Amino acid sequence: EGGRFLVFHSEHLAGEGTAFSLLFSHASVGTGGLSYRLLNLGDQDYRDREGNVLGTVSFRDHLAVLSFATGVLTGLDAGVNFKMVQSRVICRGDCSEAGVTGTTYAVDGGVLWASRTPFSFRLGAMVAHAGPRLQLINVAQADPLPTRLRIAGALEIPQIQKTFAGGELWLTLEVEDRARRLGSPAVYLGGELSLDATPDYRVQIRAGYGAGQGGVPAGGALGLGLTVQRFALGLAKRYAGGGGISGEGEPVHVTLGVSF
Repeated sequence: EGGRFLVFHSEHLAGEGTAFSLLFSHASVGTGGLSYRLLNLGDQDYRDREGNVLGTVSFRDHLAVLSFATGVLTGLDAGVNFKMVQSRVICRGDCSEAGVTGTTYAVDGGVLWASRTPFSFRLGAMVAHAGPRLQLINVAQADPLPTRLRIAGALEIPQIQKTFAGGELWLTLEVEDRARRLGSPAVYLGGELSLDATPDYRVQIRAGYGAGQGGVPAGGALGLGLTVQRFALGLAKRYAGGGGISGEGEPVHVTLGVSF
């Protein structure tokens, strides 16, 4: 409801990610959004055969998204994302010929059904990252996009309101699989407890678990959200089995938001 501006920052194993989303909502039309993400994959020296440094190679991935969603029937919403994906390798110094850029486009499409009788329940399904291959060097080396099928459900536990006035507890289950090669789904479980400390202060406690994520170790995640009037802060941290792929501690992901 209304508009919202969000900024997100995280440090993944692949690199440092920064993103923002700007959302506008109108009750009779729907919700539109504009999002952008920069993934900094790092830099490295570019050397000649003798080992002399000629320049610096930078690896960056860019993602721009236009979104729109609206109600199509009572209790049924539909939405779509149009995305431009660009992977850039840029060399600064005596190595300008070493750079390469690849651009492709993708579409997400999904539906969400919500029921409030006799209890609050949501069921969604979507196709994510559908589009042509990303080509950096030539057609033979073009990479297919990671197209996914997702089905998810969310159930509100109404008994929490008897303990905490104005409290909400939602439990979620999501299954995701490769669209081109079904049979190895990833399963995600999650929950969010929202409590009103005062009319202007709201706290969210979040937890999740994922398994079968295409080679990524199964693990859990914890999150904390705080909303103060129009401003929101979110913190999240993943806990992977065995300390994560890199063997080091998992980073903290930070989200800042403001409603208008």
